[in-house]
Amino acid sequence: MSMIQTDLEKRIREVFAAFSSPEVEPLLALLTDDYVWEVAGSGRVIHGKEEAAVAHRYVFANMPDLKIEMISYFSCGDRVSVEWVIKGTVKATGKAFSFPGASICEMKGDKIRRITDYFNPQPLQQAGYRPNG
Repeated sequence: MSMIQTDLEKRIREVFAAFSSPEVEPLLALLTDDYVWEVAGSGRVIHGKEEAAVAHRYVFANMPDLKIEMISYFSCGDRVSVEWVIKGTVKATGKAFSFPGASICEMKGDKIRRITDYFNPQPLQQAGYRPNG
């Protein structure tokens, strides 16, 4: 493994650890100012660090034990594909959930410029989670 891949893997692990923490500042430090997050097929798109912070706080207010486990990743140029499993409990219902998903990440230097997530929302819906907005 080259040093570039090692640095990239370290950065991607930092990003997914930040998404698994209720602390918003470490996450924002890893994002570009023009960051975009999209949940494919949902119509939901988050633009910029301010919207990312609001969304992150909302998620952890409603699922305080949320954890994302990175299973695997591969990269090509400035793109990184990540396979993950997310687990947690919806605070309002007490129902647990767990499901797999994947993210396509676009890097800009050592920061994340864009993430598009792909997953089946049914486990979250069955647990009683409703996204804001």
